[in-house]
Amino acid sequence: MIDNIKGLLKIKDEIGDIQQKIDVNKTAVDELTKNMSSFRIELEQANKAQSEMMAELKNQLTSLSDFRNGLENELYEFKLLKNELQRKVLLKFEEELNKELKAQMENMGKEASNYEELKMKVAATAAKTEKLMQEMDRLVEISSKIRAKDFEMEKFAKQLLDMDKEKLELMKKIDTLERLLAQMQRRR
Repeated sequence: MIDNIKGLLKIKDEIGDIQQKIDVNKTAVDELTKNMSSFRIELEQANKAQSEMMAELKNQLTSLSDFRNGLENELYEFKLLKNELQRKVLLKFEEELNKELKAQMENMGKEASNYEELKMKVAATAAKTEKLMQEMDRLVEISSKIRAKDFEMEKFAKQLLDMDKEKLELMKKIDTLERLLAQMQRRR
């Protein structure tokens, strides 16, 4: 009987340990939530920076387009010049344009790789978050089972205590009956 009570106390201690572990996990989840908030802010800042760069690229492309239009106008005026001079100017223009386009393409390539890297990081974070949510669901399920079992154990412990009291009362009655029986036999 005492072993059962000791077992119940041990189970109560284990439940306390589990509660502490749940508190530790809750702290870890809160910290992860804070980290996710800071990551979200960084992601928003990166998106804002990317939007600004895209706007700047559009402005540069517009100015490049304007520059090209201006050059075409100048070329029209130079039609009176010799064909050789015209060809040289066009070649030079194409070289400069190709250089400029190459530089712009390299910048866009870098931006695209940065975007892809950021996208992969977001996907990895989403996967980790999904795993964390699954673990949290599992912990909630375990804690609900522990609570239900805890109430069943308390009920069982109360039944054991009641039965123990009844046993003690019966043992007292048996002692009393044995004494009375012994007295009756002595009187005979």
